[in-house]
Amino acid sequence: GPNTVKPDTSGYWNIFSAKLSGANPGFFIEDENGNRFLIKFDGPNYPELTTSAEVIGTKIFYAAGYYVPESTIVNFNPDKVRINDGVMVEENGEERQMTMEDYRQIIKVAARNEDGTRRALASKFVNGIPVGPWDFKGTRKDDPNDRVKHEHRRELRGMRVISSWLNDTDRRDANTMSVYTNGGYIQHLVQDFGNTLGANGTGIHQPIYGQAYLIDPRYMALSAVTLGLYVKPWEEVNPREFIPHPSVGYFRTETLRPGRWVSAHPIPAFENMTLRDAYWGAKHVMSFRDDDIRAIVETGELSNSDAEKYLIKTLIERRDIIGRYWFSKINPLDKFIVRKSSDILTLKFSDLGVDYGLFSASETEYRYTVKSDGDVVEENLMIDTPEILVQISDFFDEVIEIEIVTLRKSRNAEEKDIKVYIANDSRGVRVAGIKRDE
Repeated sequence: GPNTVKPDTSGYWNIFSAKLSGANPGFFIEDENGNRFLIKFDGPNYPELTTSAEVIGTKIFYAAGYYVPESTIVNFNPDKVRINDGVMVEENGEERQMTMEDYRQIIKVAARNEDGTRRALASKFVNGIPVGPWDFKGTRKDDPNDRVKHEHRRELRGMRVISSWLNDTDRRDANTMSVYTNGGYIQHLVQDFGNTLGANGTGIHQPIYGQAYLIDPRYMALSAVTLGLYVKPWEEVNPREFIPHPSVGYFRTETLRPGRWVSAHPIPAFENMTLRDAYWGAKHVMSFRDDDIRAIVETGELSNSDAEKYLIKTLIERRDIIGRYWFSKINPLDKFIVRKSSDILTLKFSDLGVDYGLFSASETEYRYTVKSDGDVVEENLMIDTPEILVQISDFFDEVIEIEIVTLRKSRNAEEKDIKVYIANDSRGVRVAGIKRDE
């Protein structure tokens, strides 16, 4: 993950700021090494839930290529905490100096370990000068490098698929951060993963999360047309009947519908997601192998091994549902390599659906057509391995086009083609372009 340092628990922590109100009270500390952290806790009814979700979600987004804060689980001695002078808190609309009693009220919900230490989430202050959040639409006017509107950026539109995997329903502008770095540029981060997996702040996700917007005109209209008789899929679900462990919360495989997943509120970048964006996101999700998922979940430090196993199993199942769905919507051929030997052109590729075990190689075939200068040279030839050989002695122009359709015998999926353009010029033979049919 992104972590470089954890809070030093050998000495005292000094609180320099705090928040008593809100859904998740906490405080900011500086350890004896001068490192600063935001300290947050789980809700009283679901120990380990939110803190583990925050750590796991942060690491998955980091591994997918996003900038995130450093987040770790920390177990600290509650007696080795001091409050700096001038730390003000608000009570009944008025500010006053924070007291040790305020501190004790915050930590009373924290999970207590056998040795008397308390469990918390420590989120390290990022390096640089904070300049505020960034939006999922438009650009930052103070960032000359930010030249592509965010609703048109693939890493934000395709993020919808990654968020669906974790049921990251609170992904929104407020949960982002931009900092001016020592390198002289603005870095854009994604933060706050306490509403991922089965967690929703200090409580649990409700069944509606991921299935509909909290205010959803689609279902409102349907209810109006049916005079309120239409029962939404989540309305009759009691989430507490589907919580195997308090530290996991409400996180299920059965409710995931990859093509219909939505965050709690509409996000412009997510709304603009194309099939190619979804394919990009699905590739990131599928790149997490079982051992990767297991290693990341272990950093959540769940004390119940059965809860840990359930979370690993559910993430693996949801991953495969996402891959199978999106790889059926668009041709998942990738990693094209072309070579020329004498007058034979060889195009090798990977079928990600087969490579990841989502589809059977024995039930997969590929139909291809070769064109040169717009004219068909070879048409509708069939192969059952991801390798195409083309005799090019008579026709190879500067660019040839190979159109490939992937066929799954056991599935009645809509046929989607992919066009691979191969160049042959002074720079040699190479893949010059790829176009996926949506």
